[in-house]
Order: sequence, then structure tokens, then C-alpha cells
Amino acid sequence: MISRQEADAALTGLGAAHDQIAAAMFALDQHPGLRLLRGGTLTGRTAERWPALSPEVDLVWAHFAALGDILEQARAVRGRRRLDDPEWTELTRLLREPVVALGSDGLPVDGAATAVTSRLTIADLVQQLNKRVADLLAQLSEVDTSWTAVATAIAAVSKRIDEVVALAAEVGAAASVESLRAGLAEAERLDLGDPLDAAPAGRLRDATRSRLEALGAAADRTRRDLTELIRLREGWPQRRVALLSLLDELAAAEQGVAAAQQRATEKIEQPGLGEVPAAAPVLRARVPALDQLALDAQWGQLYADLSTVEASATRGRDRAIELTAVADGLLARRNELRGRLEAYRAKAAARGLAEHEGLSACFTRAHDLLYVAPCDLRAATRAVHEYQQILASVEGSAVDADED
Repeated sequence: MISRQEADAALTGLGAAHDQIAAAMFALDQHPGLRLLRGGTLTGRTAERWPALSPEVDLVWAHFAALGDILEQARAVRGRRRLDDPEWTELTRLLREPVVALGSDGLPVDGAATAVTSRLTIADLVQQLNKRVADLLAQLSEVDTSWTAVATAIAAVSKRIDEVVALAAEVGAAASVESLRAGLAEAERLDLGDPLDAAPAGRLRDATRSRLEALGAAADRTRRDLTELIRLREGWPQRRVALLSLLDELAAAEQGVAAAQQRATEKIEQPGLGEVPAAAPVLRARVPALDQLALDAQWGQLYADLSTVEASATRGRDRAIELTAVADGLLARRNELRGRLEAYRAKAAARGLAEHEGLSACFTRAHDLLYVAPCDLRAATRAVHEYQQILASVEGSAVDADED
């Protein structure tokens, strides 16, 4: 039979154990991992954990209730003024004997009404409760750790997307962020829906990290695009002035092409030049439509159309400059041939070959071709080359004669 001191020590220890388990049970009941599992919105590995844990949660609550009941009974007996032998026997039974009857499912039962498959002492019950609650908390913490890792990563991306959405609303470009919203919803469905798979032990899987990084990069690209729209909105008057200036440059360059081709056509026979470009009037005609887009605050469309006009005008101007250089190059080529012919003639004169019959005839043909309008540039080129070849041949013959 238990002694007074043993009973008091046992009740004190059981009271402390009960309070400790009660605190753990409160932590269990309030655990964010338990709320997640009970929410019913999880999928995959994480969703599979709840069917295994749910009966265990019910079991520890039932065991905790049984512990409280037996402890209350033991305290009631011990609290009587003077205990007789039957009462000490009852207290001994409650504190030392296997008084917790369990059914086949492990839940406490009333032995009179339900078949008992096992029994525990109150000390064994405390030991098992501590172990079961600790295991439950560990599994719930694993869920919460994984969920927190995913939620933190998604929150960072979500903040960036929210900022982009605000920018889009500011410039009336809501459609530009729909793909970002859809991507975020997909990440939440896949990764927050199954955090144990997305971030086991609190570390993001490569697939999860890559998905979120790609989404963040897309948000950054959209932000840059929207920032350009805002810059356009705030600087449209200056951008318009710059466009008109560019169109003036284009028109001047195209006029330059016309003038250069006119000169070349007058001076060069069959110059092979194409049509004079006339993009400036076409592009200038688009300016009123751009103005209307600005008035309607259609900044996205204005940005796209303005970029097209600017790019076309820039390409047209640069092409016109190239065409002018091609046309002027024909005259420059004619002038170069004239200079070369005179240089070859001076060289011949210095060698005492100015009156050479073959050179004189060739010079006359080349000179006549170069100094007539329009000039047959191809024939003139061949004639100058022929003069050069004859001069070289005559010079070689003269050197051979001197050596003889």
C-alpha cells in the first residue's frame, strides 16, 4: 500500500506533468501546422499527412482527458480528512495500478461497456502522452517550416508583382500584368498547396525556386516596360518634339538622295540607282494618331506605335544617307578616274613617252569617256586600266632596251 509521503510525491509529480502536458496540448491546438492541415486546401504529400495525424490528435486529447480524470479522482481521495484502509487502497490503485483501460483503437474505454485490449498505469499514460504530443508537434512543425519557407518566397515575389500591378493601373495597362497574376496563382496552388514537396525541411526545391525566380524576372521586365510608359506619359511633349525633329531629318535625308541621284543621273550613264525613298510623308501622317492616343491616355499603344515610327524614321534616315553616299560615290569614282588618268599621263611624260602612239590613242579614248556627260563609268574604268597596262608595258620595254 502506498505511504502518505509516496502518495503526496506522486500527486505532486503528476500535477506538474499534467500542467506540462496541458501547455503542450495548448501549443498543439494552436499550432499553425495543425490549422494548415485542418484547412482542407492542401494537396500532394502535405494533404496525405492529415489522415495519419488526425486520429493521433484525437487520441492524445482522449488520453489527456483520461489523465485529468484519474488525477482528479486521486486528488479527491487524498483530500479527505482521514483516509481509512479502503481509501488508501483506492489511492494506491489510482496511482500505481493499470487503471487506464484502452480499446482496440487505443482510446480510453469504460471496461464495463467496451472490450478492453490493454491497460496503462497513470505513469505510463504520462510517458506515452509526452512522447505522442512531442511527435505530433514535430510533424506539425515540419509542415509549418515548409509552408513558411514557401510563403516567404512567394510573399517576396507577390510584393514585386503588387508593385507592378499598381504601376499598370496607373497607366491603364492592366492587361500587361494578367500573366503575372496567373503565374502567382499557379505558384500558390502548386507550392503553397503542397509545401512538404515544395520545400522539404524548409529548403526550396530547385523546381520551386526556378518557378519563383522566373516569375520575379517577368515582373521586373514588366516593371521596366511600365516605367517606360510612365516616362512616356510624363515626357510626351518632349518626345513628340524629338519625333518631329527626326522626321525633319528623314525628309532632309530623302531630299538629299533625290539631289544626289539627280546629279549622278546627269553625269553618269546608267547609274543603276533605285527609286528615291519617300517615307517621311507617310510617317509624318501618323503623328495625329499618336497625338490622339496621348489624349486618350493609351500609353501602352502609344509606346508601341511611337517606337515603330521612331525606328522606321531612324532606319529610313540612315538608309537615305547610304543612298546619297552611293549616288555621290559614282561622281567621286569618275573624279578619281580623272585624277588617275592625269597621273598616269604625267608619269608617261616624265618617262619621255607622252608622244607614244599607243599611249596617246588610249589616253584620248579614256579622256573622252571621262569628260563627257553622261559618263559611261564602266567603259571609262576599262579605258583607264588599259592606259595603265600599256604604260607599264611600254616602260618595261624601255628598260629592257636600256639594258641591251
